[in-house]
Amino acid sequence: MSLLEVAKFKYLRGVVSFESTSDWGLSAGEILVVEAHEDALVSQFLLVLAGLDDYKKTTEPARDGELIRRASVPTYDIDSAIKLIGQDVRSYTIEERALLIAYVFDNPELAVIGSDVAEEFRYSYAALFPDAGDTPSIHLLDEYGLSEKLARKTSVLSGGERHRLSVACAMERDCRLLFLDLSRSNLDEEFEEWLIARMPNWVKLRARGGGAAVVVSGISASRFYRHGMLTPRLGVLRANGSFEIDIDAQAEEEQVPSLNERQIGDQVVLDADDIGRSNYGRLQSILIKSGQIVAYHGPNGCGKTSIGLLLGGREKRDRFSGSFRMGDGVEPTLALQHPERSFLGATVLEEIEDRKLADLIGITGDELELHPRSLSYTKQKLLSIVVAIRDAKKLVILDEPSCGMNNESRAILVKLFNKFVNLAFLVFTHDPVLKSLLNSRELGKEPKE
Repeated sequence: MSLLEVAKFKYLRGVVSFESTSDWGLSAGEILVVEAHEDALVSQFLLVLAGLDDYKKTTEPARDGELIRRASVPTYDIDSAIKLIGQDVRSYTIEERALLIAYVFDNPELAVIGSDVAEEFRYSYAALFPDAGDTPSIHLLDEYGLSEKLARKTSVLSGGERHRLSVACAMERDCRLLFLDLSRSNLDEEFEEWLIARMPNWVKLRARGGGAAVVVSGISASRFYRHGMLTPRLGVLRANGSFEIDIDAQAEEEQVPSLNERQIGDQVVLDADDIGRSNYGRLQSILIKSGQIVAYHGPNGCGKTSIGLLLGGREKRDRFSGSFRMGDGVEPTLALQHPERSFLGATVLEEIEDRKLADLIGITGDELELHPRSLSYTKQKLLSIVVAIRDAKKLVILDEPSCGMNNESRAILVKLFNKFVNLAFLVFTHDPVLKSLLNSRELGKEPKE
């Protein structure tokens, strides 16, 4: 019997709709990689499979000038479309489901409750097994790169560190079904490679307890195949909401457009010496000239986002070491890692102000009248980036610009680089494709040019 059984179904909730086009199941020992096309809301789809969509409340946009927002109610075209160990996944109590399913959310802030790293790890286990006595050793966090951060407050962890902690809390307990929604994560490439290599042993160790299966998004199936240690199944969520399983991974591979050669000017737009957090993280000196793209990568928690916030005017200088100066007439803009935190307009059109810019990133028609947060995550990212480009004077700072993007949306990002050659860009990224394309340097390891 499959651990997870899914019959053909249609799902509708507000503006979100999905359709599973075939009957399929996931057995113990199997790993399913879910990839998504542009506009596909993969996070919501995984919540549906886990029976958790009711617990992440959503509302429909206000209509006809009303200020009241209506709660969205999900509907299926059939009952019991999704079964976990032979039982409708929605029929379990919260407690029963929590014992069977370990879930890492796309936004780890949804799940973190402990005040520090060690407390969060202990709480996640104690909440599930209050009578179990000893909790797993916090020394297990060493594998997740968190052993030296046990006393660090969870409120000041970087996004990648929060995701590492959520992954540790999920993987260091027994469950029958593990969901890893990394579709919006900014885990560094080294950790993702470790996670891929760890997966076969994780599944094997749980065979003695009846077996476990894994559903993961945010890491491509081709990266699993390159490791050669296991062969995951591939499911693809199309832009129209239809889900197809057992797809050929090679058929899904697309080429990213090349970056055009840029004309680098003589004007220095940014000159920084040994800037970084005063109490943790790495220090970096940076020199950027007009029209230049400079990119940095580095492990989670090394200070990339903090430096971006400082240079973008979102952090106080007295919290940082080093010094920096902007060139004449330079007023940088910053596109945040989490775009939903930056929108000011009530509609996409109010936010972007220019229909030509909207066309450039593939936003047209009725989407212009939506609230920006009603767009797919990748379009939210592109919207925040193009608004930063519109408002910038000579320098744009991009924090994890391709986080959560697939090849199609990443290609639009590259198109923006190629179009706005008069601007300089400072990019912080974990994306292997973008790192290669932009000749990224490791933060804190290389001098400025």
